[in-house]
Formats: sequence, structure tokens, C-alpha cells
Amino acid sequence: MIRFFSNSRAIFKNKVTTIIAIAGFSASISIALVIIAFIIGEYRIDKTYPHLDRIYRIIESDTKTSFREDFRDYLLNSYPAIDDACRYNNYSSTLTYENHPYTGNMIVTDTSFFNIFSVRFLAGDPSSLSGPDDVVLTETFAKRIFGRTDPIGRTLVAEYEYPLIVKGIVKDFPKNSSIMGDYLTSSARKIICEGTSYGENKNVYYFRLFLLLKANTETVRLSEKINSDIAGITYDDPGRKAKKIEFIPFKESYFTTGLERSQTLHANIMLIRLLVIVTTAIILLAVFNYVNLSTASHTSRYKEIAIKKCTGAHNKQIFQQFMSESFILCFLSFFLALYLSTFLKPFIEKFIGSPIDTGILFLPVVLISIVGGILLLAILSGFYPAWSLSRLKPAFIISRRDALKKRPIGLRAALNIVQNAVSVALIISLFILSRQISFVSTTSLGFDTEKLLRVDIHWRIAGKAEALKNRLLASTSIKDICFTHGSPGSIYSTSSWDVNDFDGYMSELSTDTSFFNVFQVPLVIGRLPLPGDFNKVCYINETAFKTSGWETFEGHDYHGLEIIGVVSDFNFENLYSKINPLAIRLTSDMGISHMSLRISNNDIPATIKILKETWGEVFPDHELKYQFYDEWLDSMYKSEEKLSAAIGFFAVFAIIISCLGIFGMAEFTIRRRIKEIGIRKVNGSKTTEILLLLNKDIVKWSLIGFFISAVPIWFVMNKWLQTFAFHTDAEWWIFVIAGFLSAFISLVTVSWQSIRAATKNPVEALRYE
Repeated sequence: MIRFFSNSRAIFKNKVTTIIAIAGFSASISIALVIIAFIIGEYRIDKTYPHLDRIYRIIESDTKTSFREDFRDYLLNSYPAIDDACRYNNYSSTLTYENHPYTGNMIVTDTSFFNIFSVRFLAGDPSSLSGPDDVVLTETFAKRIFGRTDPIGRTLVAEYEYPLIVKGIVKDFPKNSSIMGDYLTSSARKIICEGTSYGENKNVYYFRLFLLLKANTETVRLSEKINSDIAGITYDDPGRKAKKIEFIPFKESYFTTGLERSQTLHANIMLIRLLVIVTTAIILLAVFNYVNLSTASHTSRYKEIAIKKCTGAHNKQIFQQFMSESFILCFLSFFLALYLSTFLKPFIEKFIGSPIDTGILFLPVVLISIVGGILLLAILSGFYPAWSLSRLKPAFIISRRDALKKRPIGLRAALNIVQNAVSVALIISLFILSRQISFVSTTSLGFDTEKLLRVDIHWRIAGKAEALKNRLLASTSIKDICFTHGSPGSIYSTSSWDVNDFDGYMSELSTDTSFFNVFQVPLVIGRLPLPGDFNKVCYINETAFKTSGWETFEGHDYHGLEIIGVVSDFNFENLYSKINPLAIRLTSDMGISHMSLRISNNDIPATIKILKETWGEVFPDHELKYQFYDEWLDSMYKSEEKLSAAIGFFAVFAIIISCLGIFGMAEFTIRRRIKEIGIRKVNGSKTTEILLLLNKDIVKWSLIGFFISAVPIWFVMNKWLQTFAFHTDAEWWIFVIAGFLSAFISLVTVSWQSIRAATKNPVEALRYE
């Protein structure tokens, strides 16, 4: 205890070092604690399911996740190693009760789902979903609709058409689950379905499949056996053939990326990696600060070390003393970080986009691991200063005290260079990310999104859509309206196109003759549609025309529709994807899914009010869902916005921690050279010359750090930009600005100290010499 208080007094004797070290450590540890809580929370996703180690999902080798509905029964009947299997689809859908719509996530499945995922029933049992007209509600969704009324036996209407009887109530899905739903319907009742048709009323429907394997099943051998068996299967529908399947353990599914329409939640792997890398970098910056400041400030403790060694202290004791000081500092910083993390948590939650449960940190295993991490942090921080000081000999300290104070600062320079390199890398990343996001949000998509509104039209009310259109067009605030199946940003239909050895699918957008007035897509060649063209003609985009190899579109058709023009290429998917062939079909044979409105004036709130009132009069029992196209399309890049926000947040912290270290180093450098400065001023040196002398190392370290980080960060960011088909470039001036900004921040940090030292009266430094 006496040694503890003695070491504590030694720590707080040098207030500058202590304050900077604790500030750096506590800030970096507090960030690390919140990020650790988030990452642990991510890795706890789906870990509560009792049969987790036996649950698998299957995919096709080309990342497709859906299979023919009869594939489930085939697997169960053919392979004893498969204990159970369930179909699964997940859609946003609407249930109506007493003419009031309730939108939620609908899981389309069968009774095996409850066995595989061990769902707990509050009312009813797994057989509650055995009939095609059964529905099972989650506890929260049942309360939302019925309040305290018993819902069992009551009738709900799904998608405004299908009467369903409530047969069961289950506990809500865990918050840490990749499967989320509000109610479950039977796969036998295809309320919303995915399928293909190949004539004569032959329809094939597709579902995701989850399997429950028997214990100790060798999945590799099972998948090989299945693939061998299905290789010879030929289906009637040519659109989907049996392909090689792969097993994905459900416990790994959340972190499996690239699955096509998975319909379960997945982790943002890029964000997690970024958080791990940047948090580690910030902690290392704090460690570098401590090593720098410790080795610099310990010059004032050479006499103390010499006296202790002369009175019998061993190297081990000196080493232990300085290591214990590091441990005390780190644990003081840790307790302060626990407090600071409560303030940082809301900011980090904001750019991550999900709540963080910091209570995870106090689980015994996690807390022990964190304490172990703090011990490791203390060892990393204190080892070099303790080792370098403990090995000094008393005679050498006493005889060469002045020389020791002027020891080379190679290590400290190296650490400062690394700090500058990290800061420059973060600044460059932030510039490029922000520039790409700005590019995405301002790039012309090839059609005018300003004052263009997108309204969902449920297929049940499609018959009254024309009446709604006529009522709305009576308002002068609406320029024109068109109906579409799918919409830019959400294409629903594709089809094969037998032309010029084209190996792919043609995207399709079905619309009416008002398309050009509403979307204002330029017509390159051809003519605008006439009222009599509906259900007879179509347009193709420039990419499709080039793909066709035709000299002229005249005389050609697309699936029976005459091609009467070529439209300018526009981005009908997103800026990740290049522009693919597109057919704009002026037909209603696919039905309608959206209504697009072109607003003619600037009084948008008044127009929205008119839309709501008119909708309520025409469709009183249907929920109005609308969104402006620019908002709808911008929402596709939320993950990039989160990355930018995260890097910006961490860049500020990294720069602050670096500045703390630079500030402390400047303080000790100036203190060590105060006599030199005094002598130079007495001999006629100007203030500007003194400033140059004191600041040249800072500039030098900034430049070296810039050149070290520039190439690798260019490579990383350029690779990220390539994920977009349309992107900005990592131009040279971004790197120059980042380098200058890093150097400027460093200079500003030390300038007031340098100016104070350069303008100080030399008599104060030399009066006792």
C-alpha cells in the first residue's frame, strides 16, 4: 500500500504527462468499450436458439437463396440425416382488422419452423399453422391490433383479400436474431409469393429453406450426396434448373454476405472491420503518446534513479516501479472511460444505426477479458520506458547527466510519424468517402427526381387507381401521373432476350403512355407514344440497342411488343451497378405496383395534403405509403453514409489524441532547449528563426507520415471506389490537402508554446548560469 501511494505521488508530480496520458487513454478506452459492446452484440446474433449447431440454410452456388417449394419434401423424404426442414420467406405486408390496416413483417413458413427455431407459444401450439387460413401473431403485434382483447379465433384480412383466423400467439423474436417477424402465415396460402409460370396454369413457387440436421451429421458428405443426386434432375420450367447447393451454418449466416435476396438480416461487415481497425489505431495512438511523454519526462527523474540505485535498488525494482505507474494510469483511465462511454454511446449509436447494449461489458467473461486488455495496454505502454530507465547505471547517470538529457529522440520521432500517418489516412478516407457520397447524391440519374413522388399501389386497389389519378389531376399542383410495375431503383421483372448471342436478362419496366411526361427521360431516336399505343409498343434503352447489334430498331419487337424508340440510358437500379439493358413496356399485363407523380409547383406540403385527402376518400381502408424519389434512391447508400460518419467521428478523436501527444512533446522539447533558445537570442537570433528551429521537426514528421500513409490508403480507397459502377476518383489534390491539414493541425497545436518560448526574455533562462 505504501508503495502504491509512493508511485501515485510520482505520477501526479509531473502533471502535464499525467493529464495528457489519462486524457488520451480514457478517451480511447471509452470508444473501445462502446465498440466492443457493439461487436459482441453482433456476434451474439442468433446465439440463443437451442438447436443452433444443427440448423443450416442452403443456397445455390451462385448465391441464390430460393428453391422450388417441393424441394423441402424431397430432402426430408430422401435423406435421413435431415431431421426437419421448413420453407421460409419474409415480406412487409398488411393485415386488416375492422377496416384498420396494420403493416408488419410477414413470415411465410410451415409448422416445422417452430420446431427448428424453438419458438415459444403463449397461446396455441405448432399445429396452429397447419391450415392454409391460419395465422400466428407475435405478442407485441397482437397487442398492437387487439390491445388486451383475446385475439384467438378472430379473423384478420391479409393483403386486403385473404381472411385468416388467429390460431396462436408466440413470444417476440429475440432482439439478437437475424429472423424478425410480426406474424406467421402458412406456405400453403401464398399471400405473397415468388414464382414462375410456364403455361397451362403450371406455376412454380420458391422459398428459402432451413434444415435441422441430426447430431454429428457430416455436412460435406451430405451436400456431396445431394449434389450428386440432383445433378440429373430436369425440371419442366426452363428458367430454373437444379444447381450445386451449399450448406451454411445458421450461426454463420448473419456474417455471410453476397446472398441474393436472403430475407434475413446480415451484418455490415465493412463497418465492423472499420470500427475494429480505427479503434485499434486510436488505442495505439494513446500508447504512443504515453511512451513519448514518459521517455521525455523521465529525464527529470535521473537523479531519483541514481540515488535509489546507489542505496541498493536493483534494476528489477526500478522496472517494477515504472511499470506500476503505467498500471495505475491505465486503470485510472479505465474507470474514467466507463463514465465517458455513457456520453459517447448515443453518438456512436447514431452513425452505426442500431442500439448498443453496454450492459454486455459487465458479463463476467467479458469483464475479465476487458481487465486483461487493460493489463496488456499497461504493459505495452510502460514496458519500454521502464526498461530503458531501469538499465541505466548510477555512475553513468551522474557523470553524463547533461548528455542524457540530449539523448537522440529516434523512437519518439518514429512514434510521432506513425501518429501523423494515422491522422493523414483518416483525413484522406473522410475526404474520399464524403466526396463519393456527394457524387452519388448529385449525379444525374438520367431522369429528373426533383418534385417526383413515388406511391405504393397495392394490387387489390389497382382497379380504382385510374379514379385516383383523375381526381389528383384535377389539382393544378400535380403536373402528370403514370403507373408502373416496379420503379426506378426497384425493378421487379426480367426476361430472357434472344438477340445477338446476348447471355443475360433484360430488365423490364411496365408503364403507361404518361411515362415520358412524368420521368422526363430523353428519347434518343423514335417517337413519343400515342394514346392508341398502349399494350402494343415498347422502348429499349441505349445499352439494349447497342447489345442488339441492330442498325435500326424499326421492324423489331420485344416479346410481341413493337419497338418504337430508344431512350437515353438512365440509372434504373443504383450506382453500384452499371447500366444494363432495359425494356420499357407500355402495357398493363403485369399489373401496377407504383404511382409516380410529377409535382408542378413549389408548395409541396399543400400537394401532399391533397394526396392524403384524396387517397383517404378513394381508398379509406388502405394505408398511404409514399416517398420522394430522391429520398428513396439516396436511402440505397445509407451504409456509405454510416462509414463516412464513423470515419469522421474517429478522425476527430484520433487528431485530438495526436494533438495531445504533440502538445506534450512540444512542452518537453521547449523545456529541454530553453537555455539554447536563450543563448541564441542573446547572440542575435530572430524570433522567426527560433520558431523555425522549434517547429521544423513537427513539419518533418508530418511530411514523413504523409508519404508513409498516402500509398496504402490510396490503394484501399481506390478499391472501395471500384465497388461503384459510377464513382469519383481519388485525385492527387485530396492527398495534398490532407497532408497540409495534418501539418497545419500539428503546427497550431505547438505554435503558442513555440511563440511563448521564442519571445521570452533570455535573462529568465540564463539568470542562474
